[in-house]
Amino acid sequence: MQNLGSDYLDHYERYFGNPIYRDVMEADDLPRKIQLLRYDNVFEECMTFASLGVSSYSNELLGDFFEVVVVVDKYFEHIPKMVFSIFRAAINKGVKFEWGSYFTGLEDVDREFVSATGKDTLYVTLPSPLPEDFLNVVTDNSFLIKNEIKPKVFMCLFISSEEKEFLKINGKEMFEDQLEEMGVDPFDLCRTGLFKKKGDGSI
Repeated sequence: MQNLGSDYLDHYERYFGNPIYRDVMEADDLPRKIQLLRYDNVFEECMTFASLGVSSYSNELLGDFFEVVVVVDKYFEHIPKMVFSIFRAAINKGVKFEWGSYFTGLEDVDREFVSATGKDTLYVTLPSPLPEDFLNVVTDNSFLIKNEIKPKVFMCLFISSEEKEFLKINGKEMFEDQLEEMGVDPFDLCRTGLFKKKGDGSI
């Protein structure tokens, strides 16, 4: 196990400043806690959630050493429960996180959120519109340097089941090209989906 907490905290502070709140997940089947740090107004009228502790489960279980960032414009109090549920399931099942991965079943965690937004899937992508160098975290960890491993930060977006099916059939690059061509704001939880009307917006 590699402890990269201080490296990720320094990374977040460099780009986001100081967190305004920390959500903490502890579970009997997880030996180490995971946090979601909240940063206000990194993006206008949005909340940025940044994980801390996922990297301690990375490498053998989940793939490369990484943490994730989630940016949303509303329903802030619903986000930790859903993101933590994905982390917990992925850790226990050894599901790999990488660009193009997606995780379904959010309706089983927060049906109210899914009904309001029309988004029931969490999609893993590269961090954008953050600077390109935000992806890789600077570290002096000797194990990672020796093995030429760069800790990463992915971004997770909420997408609809119809968008997930398009992604599954056409691949991540075509899916993201489609989002860009349609001018989709991925942080707008109640945005109109690519193939379906937007969520009803009521919780």
